[in-house]
Amino acid sequence: MKRLLIMRHAQAGNASSDYERPLTQHGMEQTAEAAVQMSSFLTPQYILASPSKRTRTTANGVCRLLRLDESSVKYDERIYEASLQSLLYLLQELPESAEDVLLVGHNPGVSYLVSSLCDEAAFGFSPGTFYLLECKSWQLRDLQESVLVSHFSP
Repeated sequence: MKRLLIMRHAQAGNASSDYERPLTQHGMEQTAEAAVQMSSFLTPQYILASPSKRTRTTANGVCRLLRLDESSVKYDERIYEASLQSLLYLLQELPESAEDVLLVGHNPGVSYLVSSLCDEAAFGFSPGTFYLLECKSWQLRDLQESVLVSHFSP
């Protein structure tokens, strides 16, 4: 069984460009809360994240708190401002050897992804929230039959 954590970056502040928005102090606290909750379910072995500053900081914070090597995070530009289709294609590219995956992205893409995969209305997916889903494989037909296991919102 594959397990997928879909997480929205934690609360971000302002910057001259959307891409460079840093996490706020509250966002750092949300990241820590989420990592603690995440650790009760799984330790991700494969991490995908948008390369924007707020998602990088969220992913790196989770790694630090779970004692994972931050160099294992794979940053993919396609996650920034991603459509549902883009995120589905990205997940289908995962190696079948990846069992526990964390995807750190942005709204509305992450909301659409959760809603699409498990018929769970995830609109309003607040910063720092994650959903844990299970599926048989990373193939589209199996992804579309994902089961919602749990979710956490700081």
